[in-house]
Amino acid sequence: GEVSEEALEPDNRVVGKLRVKCERAEGLPKMDSFTKKADPYLVVTVDDAVKKTACKKKTLEPVWGEAFCFDCVAGRSQLHVEMFDQETMGKDRSMGAFSLPISATLSHQALPFTLAGTLFDSRPSSGCVYLSLHFESPTLTPHPHSPTDPTHTQAQKRTHTHTHTHTHTHTH
Repeated sequence: GEVSEEALEPDNRVVGKLRVKCERAEGLPKMDSFTKKADPYLVVTVDDAVKKTACKKKTLEPVWGEAFCFDCVAGRSQLHVEMFDQETMGKDRSMGAFSLPISATLSHQALPFTLAGTLFDSRPSSGCVYLSLHFESPTLTPHPHSPTDPTHTQAQKRTHTHTHTHTHTHTH
């Protein structure tokens, strides 16, 4: 089924790379009742690839400045970012998340994304994460057909002619 799907919309999907730079975050909720701070880090997911930033200790305004590169398909892949508060004991706690469909025209410097979700004590998430995003592809010039198309049609034709020519059985 996949082949026909690809052929239906060859122009909307662009295979390429997404550069994600995790710049910083601000306005984060206080996660620790003692320090009045948090120990935030980001988990960035594109399709099946998962990257993590370093954990910034005792801050509500972490600055990461970490860049990651993901292979993805614009028009199909999703960027998902979740922030966690690192715990010394027990499970790290989510501080909210956001998602973004990856498009071939994606290019932003330090764009703020609002964290959505519910915290461990049922407060709503707060704060935002600044990401620089850039999608790049070797084939960004739009092609009328995706590169896989001609080979598919040829293969179909070839199997067609084969069935006709090889119908006679060899008799010894």
